[in-house]
Amino acid sequence: MQRRLSLAIATLAATAQRLSSLSQRIERAGGLLRTRVDIVTEAQNQQLLSKLTRGQELQLRLQRTVEGFQRNRGFLVDLNRTYFCIVFIGRVGV
Repeated sequence: MQRRLSLAIATLAATAQRLSSLSQRIERAGGLLRTRVDIVTEAQNQQLLSKLTRGQELQLRLQRTVEGFQRNRGFLVDLNRTYFCIVFIGRVGV
């Protein structure tokens, strides 16, 4: 009886050891998978930030161009008036 019981205990101990080993391997595989997912996510985030940065650069460039036109608008209006005055004076012969 003792012999049978010791065989059963040995079988249970071996099964427990295998389950523990399997659990550790699954845990390591899960960690590796999480790391791989994190790396892919980080690469996607980097690409998105790069696109956003490029878009912001273009937006800033467009804004500066528009502001430049607005600043130069008064000068261009004055230049246009001066031109027409000169043309008018030339035609009138003052």
